[in-house]
Amino acid sequence: MRRLRWAPVAAVLLLSSGDPPAGRQTAEGGSRQPRLVIWAWERPERLGFLDPGRVEVAVLAATLDLRGDAVTVRPRRQPLDVPEGTRLTAVVRIESGRLPSPAYSAAQCSAVVGELLDVVARTGVRALQVDYDARASERPFYRRILSELRERLPTGVRLSMTALASWCQDDPWVEELPVDEAIPMLFRMGPETARIRARVGRGTAFSLPVCRHGVGVSIDEPWVTLGSRYWVFSPDRWTEAGVRAVLRRLGEEEP
Repeated sequence: MRRLRWAPVAAVLLLSSGDPPAGRQTAEGGSRQPRLVIWAWERPERLGFLDPGRVEVAVLAATLDLRGDAVTVRPRRQPLDVPEGTRLTAVVRIESGRLPSPAYSAAQCSAVVGELLDVVARTGVRALQVDYDARASERPFYRRILSELRERLPTGVRLSMTALASWCQDDPWVEELPVDEAIPMLFRMGPETARIRARVGRGTAFSLPVCRHGVGVSIDEPWVTLGSRYWVFSPDRWTEAGVRAVLRRLGEEEP
């Protein structure tokens, strides 16, 4: 089993004993893309029991905190263990809700893009996901980030974003963003939960092709039967029994 050690100071993914970068190796492995991706958030995760042919892992690599003109990096501090051959997506969370308010300047945009590119370069992953609940006023800034990132991202690195469910329904501003996929988050939706779930149930959920690749769900909330793939969050550490239960729910039980 390969052990991934996340450095506590610089947002760096170190691979043990000269192993090649995980993303480069795993991008070539496997005959099909698994339907299940589990998010490994900021906590120790021991996932040596996973079957890489059935499960991918999206691991929180860093959080970027925007305040004033600054971009503060909070790297992952918890260990992650996955089997050899596991496909990995590096997730970077962007937060901007604290004072002083971000400048949203060109320099700050370039700084954010630089940090995102640094995660890709240091980890060697071939898939990057940006998690940013941008307010309406922040959308031009977010669009600039993704556009510059797409231009500078190495060839062959897949770029995805999480999306509020409403972005993929009545407010389709994501349609022209330069991403390979936008994952609508169908949990922790707040006051809009009932309306969004009712619309999903009528089969009129997501009109945008970029939002049809998969859905984000949580094991502690009701699911929907949409999406070719399921990105699944757990409020607690993942266990073998928990992953098996999700696979059964998707009809992906082991033979």
